[in-house]
Amino acid sequence: MDEISQDLIESCIETVRQDHPIVGAVTGVLANDFVARSQNAIGAGSAIVNMPDEAEAMIDKTDAFYINVGTILPIFEDTIPQAGRILAKSGKTWLLDPVGIGLGSLRTRLLRQFKGYQPTIIKGRPAEILSLANLWSCDGGRPSDSLSPQPPAEEALAAGVAIADHTGGVVVIIGEKTLIASPDQVYCVERKAHYLDKLTGIHSILGGLISAYAGVEDPLPAALVACLVLEEAGNQAEQVSDGIGTFELKLIDALEKIDPKAVSQYPFTLKD
Repeated sequence: MDEISQDLIESCIETVRQDHPIVGAVTGVLANDFVARSQNAIGAGSAIVNMPDEAEAMIDKTDAFYINVGTILPIFEDTIPQAGRILAKSGKTWLLDPVGIGLGSLRTRLLRQFKGYQPTIIKGRPAEILSLANLWSCDGGRPSDSLSPQPPAEEALAAGVAIADHTGGVVVIIGEKTLIASPDQVYCVERKAHYLDKLTGIHSILGGLISAYAGVEDPLPAALVACLVLEEAGNQAEQVSDGIGTFELKLIDALEKIDPKAVSQYPFTLKD
């Protein structure tokens, strides 16, 4: 696969603004507002559902889909597997966010099922990727506490690539150096805006952005573009914020006004 170009990055951002893809989602309660506002800011539409029949209907009407298992409700025991089964058959691009993997039997049961559904994109912190690889018996996995201080993203790279080999898709490992891995390529994006690490819901925002760009572009460039957009917007918001409270508001504004050229020039590397 050729290296992702600046032209492709800019085109992806502009296409979302022009085409307004609709992204369906089943997300944890905490994530709903973050996901919807970030997607709306970049030009996408957000359709978040809770009930199994709603998920089934929404999958047919959307351009991409996002499943986030953080702060789940009892009804999600039916909704999430139903959505996963339909998405696996649909051929539609979708993202799985294994938030809090290992916390409680329900979350573990749900995530174990997804091995057979092969999500197009998986995004998580290093401990979550290590734990998911372990749950799915993929190489490089090991039990890891998602609530403890996170290891570097590089420590979960082997597990992430093994998961990508299994799904044939993309794995995003979040950290000070975020890694975006496919079976063939690994991109690295370094974090510069420190407030991003302090904002509750930032990982849900990234999941919302990735799934929005995946509604118009292939999974690997979509994931890279989303990471670059978030970092560039975070930099801009941090420069005009008085603290974490104003940063959250400024971040949404920066996402809405993001300059595709500035995003394409944000530094990223293709790892050997």
